[in-house]
Amino acid sequence: MLKISFPAKSKHAQPIATVVEIESSTLSPWTLIIAVILACVFATIFLFAGLSQKNAHSDPTYWKSLSAAKNDDQTQVMGKVLSGDAATANIVVLGNSSAREALLADDDFNQLLAQQNSTRLKMMNLATSGQSPIESLLIAEEISPREGQVFILVNSQVGLGNPRPFQAIERGGFLLSPEKLITKYSNRNIFPAHWREPFNRFVYEVRATRHTYYLRIKHQLKYWLGEKLYGRPQPSYQTHWYSENSALAATVKEQAISISKDDFKKNAVTNLHFTRNTIAVLADYLRQRKCRFIVALSPEAKGEFRQLFPNESHMHEEMLQGLQSTSHIELLDLSDKVTLQPADFHDLTHLNRSGRIKWSTALATWLLKQNLASAK
Repeated sequence: MLKISFPAKSKHAQPIATVVEIESSTLSPWTLIIAVILACVFATIFLFAGLSQKNAHSDPTYWKSLSAAKNDDQTQVMGKVLSGDAATANIVVLGNSSAREALLADDDFNQLLAQQNSTRLKMMNLATSGQSPIESLLIAEEISPREGQVFILVNSQVGLGNPRPFQAIERGGFLLSPEKLITKYSNRNIFPAHWREPFNRFVYEVRATRHTYYLRIKHQLKYWLGEKLYGRPQPSYQTHWYSENSALAATVKEQAISISKDDFKKNAVTNLHFTRNTIAVLADYLRQRKCRFIVALSPEAKGEFRQLFPNESHMHEEMLQGLQSTSHIELLDLSDKVTLQPADFHDLTHLNRSGRIKWSTALATWLLKQNLASAK
């Protein structure tokens, strides 16, 4: 038992030591051992019961329980993939946050399709913050695409400046390690050499598993207890979007431009190499699965980014034109079908709500002209 006493307050009183008395009681060593064993048994049951990827595929509520973390779009996207939900979509959108911000919520976009045509098409946006092409490939591989599905990769020259393009997948953010890609594409030069090292491959496996368990404990268990004990429903995933624009301060814009210039200088050539090779691999894979593959240029306001970074933009355009010839990818540029103003952008590369509506409408209109098969 712990007793703490403090002296009476007085404005003239001098500080004196706090008196602390501790009475300890001795627990039996066997009691402690049994408690530890029971805790280990409980943790083992909780962590391994139903946590395998096989069960993730067969449990339609898997992604809902894991996606409760606010703005954890990588977990939310991979939850849809692992649950099998993504495999039911006619149209799958991949890419980084430029693509995530460019489209309305899936239900709203599909409603937009339905309003323009009676076809029952289902689009699913699987874009995530900082998603590199190899992570787009991981997602596509895990979906195991069916014949006739349409995959749209929204590609931006902004990605060429990413100083850590493989960070999310290496840290387990996509719930799966890159081992499958390492084994399958070791000769296609789409990932850094250090991925092949046995120790790193082991680390990536551990990180992916650890992140899955962490989400189960932090979110699923917490919300399960909240529901059972207090009747609180589990909160739904909160999608990250930029709302209506606020003027981008000149100093903030200048700083963003300066950072981008530095990032491009350091990383553009290396990222261009990996991006080109990975998009070619993704095109080959989807062609084998008899899927349609489209690379869409990310939305841009009156060519501002191109004017600020002409060299990088030219490199990016040349890369895509080369892939159009060698890998026979389809290129989609909606810039002549939608007029985006600076007010439609949150910053240089992300749309806000008004821009999202415009770009989504343009994409939906284009898709409906493609005579795509309706959902079964």
